[in-house]
Amino acid sequence: MLLEVLEDTTDGVLDAVRSRRAELGLVHLPPPALAGAPDPHLDLAITTREPLIAALPAALAAEHGDRADLASLAEHPFLVPPRGSRSGLHAHTLNLGTAQGDRRRRRL
Repeated sequence: MLLEVLEDTTDGVLDAVRSRRAELGLVHLPPPALAGAPDPHLDLAITTREPLIAALPAALAAEHGDRADLASLAEHPFLVPPRGSRSGLHAHTLNLGTAQGDRRRRRL
């Protein structure tokens, strides 16, 4: 079996599939723009689910045990990889807050 792997940004991957320059693309998280309205030229299929890990100080971790619900952590600032990083977590975290009515944006 020969596996050909090419690289691009998340938007680039989706554009290539959308325009049929590629038959399939893998992205870590769907872009926030696709969360609200489906794209008629794309279908997304989950291949695997990965846990989202919260790094917490020991005292806060003791309050939450093995699992922490994001809503229970919402009173604390979230520190995430920068916008433009490959993970896409920055945009998803901001969208999570916006969906809950929180429009605060913080930067260290």
